[in-house]
Amino acid sequence: MSGEAHSAFFRRTNETKESNTQLCKIFERIILASPVKTHMKFYPDSVGQVHLYEKGGEDVPKWMEKGLRFDGTFELMISTYESWYDDADLYEGEREDSFLSLAKKFAEQFNLKYYPRGVDELEEELEKKCLT
Repeated sequence: MSGEAHSAFFRRTNETKESNTQLCKIFERIILASPVKTHMKFYPDSVGQVHLYEKGGEDVPKWMEKGLRFDGTFELMISTYESWYDDADLYEGEREDSFLSLAKKFAEQFNLKYYPRGVDELEEELEKKCLT
């Protein structure tokens, strides 16, 4: 049974204290305590249920490198079965317990910048500041 990945794109701020690895573990606990886990694929604990991709990371796929080229950027990703479409609002909606809402709250709590549209949104922000 195939599926799809859902990810949240973040950038660290000067106020971010936890390491990316710690943040990944915290986010995983949040996700597993929420309805988002309903359609998730589960992996051995040694792999984890939320995968961390960060700038310079060893296991970053080639296609993700461009998106993670900015300092302090990282992505947290979950895998779901195709059945996630049955509850699409859990993954793409604005409801309080959706993946997007949980990522936004997580960013606020841990002093991160959250970019719901990913690196494109960060690039737009930097262009406005003439930093690209």
